[in-house]
Amino acid sequence: MANALTFELGKLEIEAVRLRMLGHLLLIDKDLAHTVISALGAEGKAEKITPAKTPVDLEASPALRLYGKYKPTLAGRKVGILLGAGFDASLKKDLVSHIEKEGAKAAIVTAKIQGEVDSQGQLHLADKALRASPSVLFDAVVVLAGTEGDKKFAVDPNALAFLMDAKRHCNAVGFSHIPSLSKKVGLEEEPGIVEIKGQAGVKSFISAGLAGRFWERESE
Repeated sequence: MANALTFELGKLEIEAVRLRMLGHLLLIDKDLAHTVISALGAEGKAEKITPAKTPVDLEASPALRLYGKYKPTLAGRKVGILLGAGFDASLKKDLVSHIEKEGAKAAIVTAKIQGEVDSQGQLHLADKALRASPSVLFDAVVVLAGTEGDKKFAVDPNALAFLMDAKRHCNAVGFSHIPSLSKKVGLEEEPGIVEIKGQAGVKSFISAGLAGRFWERESE
């Protein structure tokens, strides 16, 4: 929520309107308001708003929640699987199988639209090219690679943005054998970010994907 408000208010070019909105936000949720104010660099500038009536704190309404009112699911969602050269084909196959069992679609993304080769030199066809497929298009993402693919991704702005945005947007993220890329984007295991090691790792990623977003990772 803080990210979304900061983004939208940051587009307001008229300062008076921006500061008035911040003043109203202070009446609605002070903690959220101070987070947004700090992100905008507007400390001490929010307009002082006098409400027509004193605000009343109400109990949270489950009926108005978007999150928490439905069962965790991947059904109908799309998971982007970014493949780098030398990836583990059996791991990819297992992931796709589990994703499809949950009623979701697995979209294979590679640096070149013709596909990518696995650790045995076998070409795997792609659904999408990386440069045209930012991670915002997917509900969850996975990055699989070998040593060669990891090195290429670590210097590829599209790969860096793909993983960095997925992390920043609080999506479920799975990764395997990408130490160089992970270091570049500051990726490490935390809520919703799973290093995929065999069957246990696949199941952990699927559980994260079912949960959807991990707002506790929101940092800006």
